[in-house]
Amino acid sequence: QSTWAILLNTSLTTIIDADDIEYLKGIKQVINLLTAIITIVGIIGNILAYLTVSSLAIPSPTIIYIKCLAVADILSEFQDGILSLGLRWFDIYLEDYGLVVCKLFFYNSAVTSVIAIWILAAFTVDRMLATCRPMYYRGNITASLAKKVVLGIIILHCLLFIWYFWGYDLEGGKCRIRTGIPWRIQTIWKWWWVSTMFAGIPALTIMLSNFLIIQKLRHRTFGRISNLSERNLTLLLLFVSTAFLVSASVVVICYGIYQTMDETVSERQFELRGVLVSFTELFVVLNNSWNFMFYILSGTLFRNAFIKLLKRSCSCNC
Repeated sequence: QSTWAILLNTSLTTIIDADDIEYLKGIKQVINLLTAIITIVGIIGNILAYLTVSSLAIPSPTIIYIKCLAVADILSEFQDGILSLGLRWFDIYLEDYGLVVCKLFFYNSAVTSVIAIWILAAFTVDRMLATCRPMYYRGNITASLAKKVVLGIIILHCLLFIWYFWGYDLEGGKCRIRTGIPWRIQTIWKWWWVSTMFAGIPALTIMLSNFLIIQKLRHRTFGRISNLSERNLTLLLLFVSTAFLVSASVVVICYGIYQTMDETVSERQFELRGVLVSFTELFVVLNNSWNFMFYILSGTLFRNAFIKLLKRSCSCNC
């Protein structure tokens, strides 16, 4: 465990007195309510994003990435928003439904979140090639290749997180990482593994791609990048990827502090740990929910397609 995470944990637990336990419970409830609202809005937004992008008659691999990202975000929101909050609000315990349900819940939670992030990283590389190597992009990058990349991402991460499935067991009446030397080692590097797969590698990929895009934009007018659709898609990418970098940083920091805390020490520690869990889930859900807003802000391409979709739906209803 990192020194900075332990220091932050110590600072937080020092400034919170026993009298603030009820206050912490209230904060947790407010965060959970906000997460629920964002989840519902995000799922609706991602459905609209998928339908809007599907209506665009653009044979571009970028469209494939956006559609797949919308589906992955919906699955992640359902897992981290609806299921996780529902279990807590209705006092439902996974342990009551057996070991397999427990394993599947944590496995699915890890896989859905990471797949969405890696699709975003692939989307970023796609835009970087379209901006920096347009001739190569038009001649070699196809929608078929984009589908294969997404399929590869799904299969790879389903296999990589198999240890997440086998690592959980029912011990002491709770679903938790197994005891024993192999699993204790796993617990130690679990934070580093999740942080690397969730934010480290894709974040570096996104930052490098964005840096190359911005460097390219500095040497020529943005309006000369390509046609309207290419400009809008590149601007969209910069919005979405920057938002991810911000939210992922918060998630990794909170998760690092959470790993240093022992909920059995005191009630105060237990409630503070719960607040960190809720705050982390808030930013995970937020990361999957605000893409539709960025699509609308990115330019006329998506806005016009969305307006046409609404008009078509209204005319069908009439």
